[in-house]
Amino acid sequence: MNDERLRCAESALRTVPEDYRTVNAADVADQERGHSFHQGMHIGWAWGEDERGRPYLDFLSEHRHPGMQAGRYFADGTTEPIATPASAREVSPDPVEDAELERHFFEHNRVAYADLRDRGLLPAVGENVGLQDINEYLLKGGSPTSGSEPDADSNVAGAHGVRLGGGWDEPLRDELAKPYWSKLLEFVTYERENYEVYPPRAQTFEAFELTPYDDVKVVILGQDPYIKPGQAHGLAFSVPTGITIPPSLRNIRKELAADLEISLSDLPDHGDLTAWAEQGVLLLNTTLTVRRGKSNSHEGMGWETFTDGVISAISAGLKGVVFILWGGPAQKKAKLIDLTRHPAPIKAAHPKARANAHNPLAGSKPFTTANKLLASAGRAPVDWSLLDRTPQDE
Repeated sequence: MNDERLRCAESALRTVPEDYRTVNAADVADQERGHSFHQGMHIGWAWGEDERGRPYLDFLSEHRHPGMQAGRYFADGTTEPIATPASAREVSPDPVEDAELERHFFEHNRVAYADLRDRGLLPAVGENVGLQDINEYLLKGGSPTSGSEPDADSNVAGAHGVRLGGGWDEPLRDELAKPYWSKLLEFVTYERENYEVYPPRAQTFEAFELTPYDDVKVVILGQDPYIKPGQAHGLAFSVPTGITIPPSLRNIRKELAADLEISLSDLPDHGDLTAWAEQGVLLLNTTLTVRRGKSNSHEGMGWETFTDGVISAISAGLKGVVFILWGGPAQKKAKLIDLTRHPAPIKAAHPKARANAHNPLAGSKPFTTANKLLASAGRAPVDWSLLDRTPQDE
């Protein structure tokens, strides 16, 4: 075996944790081109020679984090980077500027993908090594299998095997076709296979199923799901009936009672906000999944890009929607809202309890303010006091 090729392969494989390899340096050194896929890690490689006849290895690894990496490895230990596609793009509230950003994003990715295929680091179009086989990932589960198709009787369909429901798939069709989406689904699948992740798989997109796209009147934006067992069920700030009401939701309920000028005891003694969702209140977390006990553990993996796309789709396709943005991260989304189509968003501090026990929402009156804005747009108000579902809804 060529010692120089072996050194190149050993250097490249050091970038991949041992648990994610199905090949060793000798395997890579022996094969001119190849791919492996294991536990969500795709490895691609191809050999070449420089002008002096010395071997080099073009090597690509792709996983949930840090995404796709590629480089050219030489026997002397030096490495040259190889361009890889971007997983997310910049957005702009200006439609013209945003269209140009999107054009540049897809052009960059088109060129990068073509180059990687030419090098042999990605499979040719139509060839499948397993990385894109995620038809069963979020809602059904299971490991990727080559050539698999969604079960016709399952909830799995649409872009990369996911159906959002509630009429959301069409307005988000372009969003779900972007490169970051498949990486995000693979990341969540890996997390669910190796850790306890909330909400339960079948409730990942509960907010979209309960609040159809055409029915959206209000958007309340949260951060990430609750991190304790039994709390998260796919709706921001909400917990199922029978679960202790968390501090954030207690503060929301306090401000709700004060805003509606009713007693807190007049509200049901549970924290299930499903009745709001069914009236057109989209209870959307910025990050839709989280690892048990670890806040922000799924931050920066693509959910923020997805929820940007959701807000942009609402902004561009609907009118008169009221956005309630609590906390700094949520308020950064304000730039995505077209103020010629929607009222200025309602802003306040995040309702998470503070050490001084002061309610961050106190006096902000988001609920009556939202109804006034809906009325000015000719839309029916939300009955915020309705927290129990009627029998026919069960």
